Amino acid sequence: MKHIVRTLLVLTSIASVSCAGRPAVPSLTQTYNGKPVLTRASHPQGGSMSPVDGVYLGRRYFHPQGVKTGLAWIDVYGQR
Repeated sequence: MKHIVRTLLVLTSIASVSCAGRPAVPSLTQTYNGKPVLTRASHPQGGSMSPVDGVYLGRRYFHPQGVKTGLAWIDVYGQR
C-alpha cells in the first residue's frame, strides 16, 4: 500500500512540474500585444483555413460536430 501511495505522489509531482513550464495557449477571444489573436483551423468548423502571418502561440483541439471520427485543431497566432 505504501508503494502505491508513493508512486502516485511521484507521478503527480512529475505531471505538475511538466505542465507548469508550458505557457497556456490563449483562447480565441484573448489578445496578444494588445491585438486580437489570429487563428488557422484544420477543419472548416474551426474558422479560417488560410495561412496566417504571426507569432505561433500554440494549438487548441476540438471535435467537429457531425463528424463520426477525427480530431481537428486550431492554430493560434499573435499579431506582430
